[in-house]
Amino acid sequence: MLVWGIDTELNTPVNWVFDESGEDILPYNNVLKYAEWLQVSPFGNYFTCQGFEDLSQIPYVYTRDWEPVDWGYRKIRHGIFIGVGEDGEEHLLMTETDTGWAAITISALPSKRKIAERNLSSSESHLTAHRMRAVAGNGFFVMDYPIGFGGTVYGFDRTTSKMRWSVDPVGAITQMGMSFDGSAVVLTGYYCVQIIDSSGGEIASRCEEAKRMKMPLYQPGIPDISFWRGKKLFLVSLYLPNYNPPVRTIIADYEEGEIDDPEMFLMRIEGFSIDGRDYLVSARGSEITTYIYP
Repeated sequence: MLVWGIDTELNTPVNWVFDESGEDILPYNNVLKYAEWLQVSPFGNYFTCQGFEDLSQIPYVYTRDWEPVDWGYRKIRHGIFIGVGEDGEEHLLMTETDTGWAAITISALPSKRKIAERNLSSSESHLTAHRMRAVAGNGFFVMDYPIGFGGTVYGFDRTTSKMRWSVDPVGAITQMGMSFDGSAVVLTGYYCVQIIDSSGGEIASRCEEAKRMKMPLYQPGIPDISFWRGKKLFLVSLYLPNYNPPVRTIIADYEEGEIDDPEMFLMRIEGFSIDGRDYLVSARGSEITTYIYP
């Protein structure tokens, strides 16, 4: 189990990884302890990460024992796990492999077999598979260009890595998140949020520029997006080191074509489902509360 938190003394994100006995198996002197983001593979055998500040270029996929995976001639720049294939192996989406050109590559672990690779043109070379700009769903994955390159969102086939569709979002997109069932993606920007389906079609959208808020509604900060309650409600939790309190959460419900007024909470909130029951966990400082919802 991976638990994300905040080290209030160092003012940085911190990760705990617990095994079945409840022991934290991530040593405190490990560089991943303070990585901005750490992802556990579907079977729990590997980890991939994105660093924080000066650690932001950590270029490794790690085993459960925290040893970098040896890829031979390929140097892994960024990667995210996108599920388990029919071959029973864990699939990893990577970009910027050290092959002499820019490419999107899907590989399997533990065999390290290359499943698909797509070379990128010079106009596409800024696509990078790290958590801020790539998410994977059922049979597809989504990536977007940085705002300076137009911000267009692209959908790819997960088996062949071929581009299937593109969308110009309603606002400046800076983060994406996939629904629990893998069928929809939420795109958030400074004042806009948009939800699209697996074919790139819009489900709902909302922009807040007219309200002229003092601070962006969905950004800035280190965000974490999750859908919840049957994909009809989503949460955007933010870590804002320069604000007091440094954590807040936006919760919004939506139906076809319409997103309700979002609610803001000055705490971190997570929603999840187990055996058909919905739970809500809130954290304010060291106080953690769990609810059955509703």
